[in-house]
Amino acid sequence: MKFFMLLVLALAFSSPNFAGEWINLFNGKNTEGWTPREEVETFEAIDGEIHLLATKNVWVTSKVKMDNFEASVEVLLPDGAKEDGLNTGFSFRLLGEEGKPKGYQIEIEGDVPGENGGVYAIGMGGWLYPKKEQQKDFLGKIDGVIKEGQWNTYRVVCDGPTITTFVNNIKIAQVTDAQSLNGYFGIQHHGKGGMIRFRNIKARELPSPSPETTASTAFPNILWLTAEDMSPTLGCYGDKYATTPNLDQFAKESVRYTNAFAAAPVCSPSRSTLITGIWAPSSGTHQMRSAFPLPDNVTGYSAYLRKAGYYTTNNVKTDYNTGSITRLIEESWNENSDAAHWNSEQRDQRPFFSVFNHMTSHQSRTAVWPHKAFEQHIQSLISEDLFHNPDTAPIPPYYPDTPVVRKTVARYYDCVTAMDQQIGDRLKELEDVGVADNTIVFFYSDHGSGMPRHKRLLTDSGMHVPLMIRFPEKWQHLAPAKPGESIERLVTFVDFPATLLSMVGLEVPDYMQGNVFIGPNTIDAPEYLYGFRDRVDEVFDMARSVRSKQYLYIRNYMPHLSWNPPSVFSDLADIRRNITQHADKNSETLSAAQHHYTNATRVAEEFYDISSDPENINNLMLTVMSKKQEKALDAHRAELIRKRIEIKDNGALPEAVMAQYIEDEGFDILTINNGGSNH
Repeated sequence: MKFFMLLVLALAFSSPNFAGEWINLFNGKNTEGWTPREEVETFEAIDGEIHLLATKNVWVTSKVKMDNFEASVEVLLPDGAKEDGLNTGFSFRLLGEEGKPKGYQIEIEGDVPGENGGVYAIGMGGWLYPKKEQQKDFLGKIDGVIKEGQWNTYRVVCDGPTITTFVNNIKIAQVTDAQSLNGYFGIQHHGKGGMIRFRNIKARELPSPSPETTASTAFPNILWLTAEDMSPTLGCYGDKYATTPNLDQFAKESVRYTNAFAAAPVCSPSRSTLITGIWAPSSGTHQMRSAFPLPDNVTGYSAYLRKAGYYTTNNVKTDYNTGSITRLIEESWNENSDAAHWNSEQRDQRPFFSVFNHMTSHQSRTAVWPHKAFEQHIQSLISEDLFHNPDTAPIPPYYPDTPVVRKTVARYYDCVTAMDQQIGDRLKELEDVGVADNTIVFFYSDHGSGMPRHKRLLTDSGMHVPLMIRFPEKWQHLAPAKPGESIERLVTFVDFPATLLSMVGLEVPDYMQGNVFIGPNTIDAPEYLYGFRDRVDEVFDMARSVRSKQYLYIRNYMPHLSWNPPSVFSDLADIRRNITQHADKNSETLSAAQHHYTNATRVAEEFYDISSDPENINNLMLTVMSKKQEKALDAHRAELIRKRIEIKDNGALPEAVMAQYIEDEGFDILTINNGGSNH
């Protein structure tokens, strides 16, 4: 009996009956507490009803604000509402003090069924439900629910980020969105049709969920799976030689980007851009293996997720190319190690943001390690029937067709297959633990492959990367396309931090320089992308690129250098030595593409038409260009100058001079360039 009474008490205290008392948002006598945000024709209280008429879109907002609540309103639309295209709504969690607010609205329309009972995000991305692909589901719910010419009751329940709507006590929508979790109530007249009548507008507060519960439901989990040194050499990107079944299946479930690019064709400067959201030439972190500081207010993007309640992990590469690296790591990650994992007891109920860097396709594995080490540590990860046959390997036109080249190309693809299996294991972990349906997964590589003429070069072979993003059904409203579809938008690494923060509803710091490309705050796609190449280890260089969808422009500021200079690390690879030796012995018979790569010097400008020359081997600067091509060249040149000025590119500043500036001024180079030093 005692146990039964305890159970009754427990159920009582966990039931909705412990919600707050109902309060009338409209007192039935006058419009006190309600304010039109634009001029209206009629707004008055008559016989316990609010009568609203307007000739333009207007919101009328209450003074009452709530976060978690249940609210309802009865609405009667005028005769002819359908023919007039009348559109209204009951709004909630509204933000902004004047004019058009931001927030949510349960849709009320004269057209039946219309989108009655649907959820619209005002100023925050539009329809949450129903989207086009949800129309069939919606029509099945709303059919026969609306009583035309009569009063209809619209009800909404907001519990954390979960919004549930009802029409005449029939559940219509349930969506999850955390862009606004508190705000005013309101009613709307869209400016078409006659007098709209509202009555019995009431609300009651619901118990607030715990902070842990709020965070775990308000935010999606986010998993970043990164491959090292890999071009889009995947089956899902059309590579017929590749064996990548896990990523091919992942592509069917994801949005696939066809124009994603690294910031630089080598890891450290590109990663500096990625972690901060600032172009490395702007922050002075563009020279590989340098240690220049960042401003104290600049931190890793994941630090903002961490402050918002995320459990953040990095496994394990950092390589942020700055003297501020220790601070960035401490601020950005709850755990940073080769054992770091989202499925940790320390996470509790928090949402997670986790990064896994897969070294399996790194240049060391694909080309530099002795072949025996590759066989022992990488090739052994896959079954023999998955080994790639050198005889059928695709040989790029800038390589000689030699046994060493074929063997190394096949080795590279074996590494990609092994990496694909590791990605499959990571995805399976989500399913096994039961969090896949609340986890947005990014897959990308840090730049092009580690093969010769790829990594370290601004050609597409060095800069073009795969990017796929899988949105579970719960978060499909954030996706820019349906699963399995491709996106041609130009995207680069500097865009990732701003996009990630905006996607989960966090404020983007002013210092970030990227464009948001996902979610309700998506910025129009850029016409051009910037790229940079500077010193890599002991190899000096300075080059910049501008990429549009059709063209690639490269400006070589050190044309006296070769694209194939001596390199202590790269020259450990058999294929690199083989290509160099072949060029030395066969200089008279090299193809134009082979000569371009191995020549002792290079031209100052390169310009390629990607649509007809995806390998970037036909430099239009050496041809008679059409008027269209000449115009495009001028535009790309102008964009290069504009971008260098916009971001205050430090590429022309010698490292020793920059170090002296920093020492003399007592500030980092970004602060100095922005006028924040003492002089």
